[in-house]
Amino acid sequence: MTRFTTLFALASVTASASLYASDWAASIEPFLSPGVYQFTDADLGFRFTELEAAVDPAQNQSTHMLIEGLSPATGTADIYAGNYTAINLADGAVQDVGVFYVTLSGDVGDDAPPLSSPIVGVVPREGPWSDFSPEAPAQTTVGNATGTATAANGTLDFEIARDGQTGSASVPFSMPDDDTMVLEAFALSLGGTSYNFAAATLVRSGERFHGTIESLDTVDHDSLMFALFLTVADPAGVDLVDGEWITDSRLGLLFGAGGDWAYSPFMGWIETGAFPWLYQAKIGWMAYARGGQEQALWFLAGDPALGWIYVSTARDGTYQSSADDWASGSFF
Repeated sequence: MTRFTTLFALASVTASASLYASDWAASIEPFLSPGVYQFTDADLGFRFTELEAAVDPAQNQSTHMLIEGLSPATGTADIYAGNYTAINLADGAVQDVGVFYVTLSGDVGDDAPPLSSPIVGVVPREGPWSDFSPEAPAQTTVGNATGTATAANGTLDFEIARDGQTGSASVPFSMPDDDTMVLEAFALSLGGTSYNFAAATLVRSGERFHGTIESLDTVDHDSLMFALFLTVADPAGVDLVDGEWITDSRLGLLFGAGGDWAYSPFMGWIETGAFPWLYQAKIGWMAYARGGQEQALWFLAGDPALGWIYVSTARDGTYQSSADDWASGSFF
């Protein structure tokens, strides 16, 4: 069973489902034990991973966690997993989201039907996880392995390493939509040992896909599940194709117009040869700073009269500049 949570799945700017980049940085992270946080009076072997923070951890004002979708983990008799959403009960604002698992025995274990309530409970948790000194396991099968993943012809080829050990995996995948990646069941080798994982679903948030992978092997408690993150590995420049549309992982849709010139549906004519600096035909030089949530880009204009420029990819050529009290302008 695959579990995942998303807050900011961005709407695609392309017409069909596709993976918009081929090169990714890959990270496999172990679930953590909660330190001094107590989930219940009993020791249930509570483990969690935070997949996404809705606010800066320093500003996290969570008061409770909504526990959702509790159901049996893959290949286990008494391990149950589910999603959590940490909120501030005063205003309902989401603070962070993730996945957890616990050991349930007795009446809720082997002989009981699977739990299927969409919301199982609400438990207190004040502040971010970091306030409770969470602890990483001393040893897991593949936790803390990092490396790269290259997508080609419906397969993700992983090359990973951890503490001098190297490993790899070839994972067939599909894209039901531009914000969802479905991985088939796969084997991942690390240090000469092969580990088997169930099919998984990753969801997109900005320039990253995230989700969890579940072991199909008989492993210790801390190796049952891992968080998997795929983050766009930005190329040094912008790879245009003359006379064709491409989707750049940072700048979105671009039409190659010859040399380093391109047409952008929301920035007009731009010259990309000095990226991260771009030359925009109307306002001149601006430096790409970063992508943002809700289909937004930030640039630092070469003209100090403009300052920072905020660009929404959902608009037709308008921007806002910090030096003019966020007044709107147009690239066209």
